[in-house]
Amino acid sequence: MSGRPPPFDARKRPEALSAMIQSNPTPDGPAAAGQISRGIVVCGGGKRYFTCAWVLVSLLRHHGCLLPIEFWHRGPAELDTGMADLIAAKDVTVRDATGVFAPGIDRQPEMLRLGAIAASAFDEVLYVDADCAPLTDISVLFDWPGVAELGLLLFPGRGDIGEANPAWPLAGLASRSVPSVDPGLVVIDRRRHRDLVAQAIRLAGALTPAALPGQRPASALLLAALAAGRPFGLAPYTPFDVELDLIHRDLQGEAMVQHRRTSKWHLGGQDRETPDDASTRAARDSLIELGRQWSGAIFQAPADAAVAEQDALIATGRFVYQSGDSRWRLLTLHRGGRIGAGRAEFEQHWAVVERDGEPVLQFYSDIRLAIEFRRLADGTWRGASCGPPGFAARLAAADTPGLTVAPP
Repeated sequence: MSGRPPPFDARKRPEALSAMIQSNPTPDGPAAAGQISRGIVVCGGGKRYFTCAWVLVSLLRHHGCLLPIEFWHRGPAELDTGMADLIAAKDVTVRDATGVFAPGIDRQPEMLRLGAIAASAFDEVLYVDADCAPLTDISVLFDWPGVAELGLLLFPGRGDIGEANPAWPLAGLASRSVPSVDPGLVVIDRRRHRDLVAQAIRLAGALTPAALPGQRPASALLLAALAAGRPFGLAPYTPFDVELDLIHRDLQGEAMVQHRRTSKWHLGGQDRETPDDASTRAARDSLIELGRQWSGAIFQAPADAAVAEQDALIATGRFVYQSGDSRWRLLTLHRGGRIGAGRAEFEQHWAVVERDGEPVLQFYSDIRLAIEFRRLADGTWRGASCGPPGFAARLAAADTPGLTVAPP
C-alpha cells in the first residue's frame, strides 16, 4: 500500500541543523553509465555484525537470491583482509567506507546505512541490516506494488514516533504521532530519491544524540520523506514482535524477514531459531562453515610485517605442521593472517616479521603471540612456543617429500 504523508507546517529547519547540512556534503555513487540496475546493500563490520552478515548472505543465497551484494564496513579495525576474502567468496563486493563518505557520515548507524545507499553502485537498492534473517527470496520486494510507481518502500517498525519525540523540530515538522518504520529494511530507487537520501543523511546526524533515553532514533528516511511531502510505499502488515525481534511479513501476511535486533548470531552458540526450520538449519550450517575458516577475531598484523615473505607463503598456501609430539597435520595460510585448515588454540592467526635481517614466522593464539619460527636452509620452518606450555614446532610445504599428514 502507498500513501502521502499528512500536511505539516512550513517552518524552516533550525539554524543548527542548517549549519550541519552546509558542512556535511552528501556522498555520491559512480556515474550512471557504470551502475548495476539492482542489488542488495549490507553494512556489517566488526566481529558481531560480520558474523550476522555472513549468515545473512548465506541465507540470501540459500533462498535463491542471485542479486549482487555490496558489503560495507568502516575500515580495517572492523574487517581484516582475511574476513573480507571470506565473504567476497560468496559473490559479494566488499566496500570500505573510509575515504568514500564525507567526514562524519559513518558516525551513526543510520548515517552509515544511508551513506552506503547513496554511494552504492546500484540504481535500485534493497538495503538490509546485517542482523536480518531472510526466510524466502526477498529480491521479490523490487516487484511489490508501489515500488515501480513511487521508488520507495518502507516497512513498519515497533511502536510510534510520538508527539514528544525531539525528532519533529529537528526535521522542521509539527509534532504528531505516526507509526515508526524499521530503518533496517528499505527498497529505494536512488535515481529518483537522491535528494531524499541526502536530506536523510544530514538529518540522521542530529537524531541519534537527540533520541529519548531507551528509545531508538526515528528513521531519518521517513522524516525526510514527510518533510518533503514525498509519497512512499508501506508494507501492508505490521511485523510480529517476538522478544523485540521484528518479523516482517509478505503480501500474504506470512513471515518473510526476521530482524534479529536482540538475538544476534554467534559462532559456536545456540542461537534463537528463525520462524522457518529450513532457514534455521541453513543459518546454523553457515555458522559451522564460518567457524571452520575464521577464528572469530579481527587480526591486526604487526606494523613491521614482511609483506613479500607473507605473499610467498600465501602463494604456497598448503603446508604440513607439527607441534610438540603430535603428528603432522595439514595447515593452510591465507591473506590477512587467516589460518584455515589446521587452525587450533595456538594457531589462530599468522604473520611474518623481519628480525636481524631474517624472516620470522609468527603464530598467534586468540590473546598473544604463541609460536615463532626461523626458516632453515632447506626452506622448512622450525620454531618453539613463546611461553608455557613449552613445545617445539615445525612447518613445511605440503609437497615436501617424506612428511606424512595425519588423517582427518
